[in-house]
Amino acid sequence: MDLIRNLTPKYQHYWLILIAILCFAYVLEPMLSYRQSQLESLSLLKKRVDKIAGLLEQKDDLIEQQGGIESLGAQASSYIFPQSDTNTFRLQVQMQIEMLMKSAKCNELHFIWKSENKSLVAGANLDVTNIEVKLEGPLTCLIKLNRDLEALKPMYRIAEFSYFTRSWNGHPGERITAILSIQVWRLGEAL
Repeated sequence: MDLIRNLTPKYQHYWLILIAILCFAYVLEPMLSYRQSQLESLSLLKKRVDKIAGLLEQKDDLIEQQGGIESLGAQASSYIFPQSDTNTFRLQVQMQIEMLMKSAKCNELHFIWKSENKSLVAGANLDVTNIEVKLEGPLTCLIKLNRDLEALKPMYRIAEFSYFTRSWNGHPGERITAILSIQVWRLGEAL
């Protein structure tokens, strides 16, 4: 302060302004920015507390919904093949389809494994396998095979169904050639 008093009164106000600017820049501004960051973190914590309080209020409803979801998950798992190696899975599926075709009195012309895609559904990693089966037989065999495939668990989904014949006279015993595109789902490896 002696320095300021020793200056001529003409320059004293410049020094006072300079000291005020330096105090603001190095003392007040850091304090204000620190206070602002503390207020922001406090408001975020308050929002978190409010969300947690809301969830605690809904606890009974959420537990009830979780029970319903778990029961639906158990039902849905009966429609999906369990996790297994590819060869075992393919052998099981092919044997099941061939057994159904034999019981329906259909003749298999070819059985082709088309593709296998990975899909993430409701947090579960699923392998979706596409199969093409070309078969021949009377109309009754096609109807019985279709009905039997739809009744199977794990689920077989007929994605496409096309049929053709040389001539059709309306008799159920006439030979028809059909191509079925079938999809099956298998539980994949955990992510």
